[in-house]
Amino acid sequence: PKIVRPAGTVSRLFDSLCDLARLDNEQLHPMAQRVDVAEVLRDLRDQFEPLARAKGVGLRLRTVHGTLTTDPVLVRRLIGNIVSNAVKYTPPGRKVLLSARRRSGHVAVEVWDQGFGIEPGELRKIFTEFYKIQGPSEDPEGFGLGLSIVARLAHALQARLSVRSRPGHGSVFRLLLQAD
Repeated sequence: PKIVRPAGTVSRLFDSLCDLARLDNEQLHPMAQRVDVAEVLRDLRDQFEPLARAKGVGLRLRTVHGTLTTDPVLVRRLIGNIVSNAVKYTPPGRKVLLSARRRSGHVAVEVWDQGFGIEPGELRKIFTEFYKIQGPSEDPEGFGLGLSIVARLAHALQARLSVRSRPGHGSVFRLLLQAD
């Protein structure tokens, strides 16, 4: 056990660094297919629901029916990274909402959390490599790479990524994806 945990940590770090390198060198080529947005979000809810439940966090889903033309693996990974962070940084007894709605030719996928929130001065920094927010939401095991990967995946999928946050109340991450 004393060796397995650090080895797993190093392995996750190398995986994240390799992902960043592939994205930066444009070696990751999205394979566009028709993707049912409701199916993707239901799959992600099912994937993260046990983790949320174990932590005492409610995970809710609200979605629309519709299709996107995007890479199904990369879009799941992109949204999944955001959901994972939302669950990780939301205190027990609070909720995370995964939603999708139509917005003039696009689908807006949003992840709302009731976590600690992000200070306005940190919002631009959170998408850079190795940046970790200091304070109550700090993850001692994190590397500060997750959101930089999210930003690069959004760029690779030509999705617009934005975030709003209120310290002490939570954050909303939004992806605007082209609808079919």
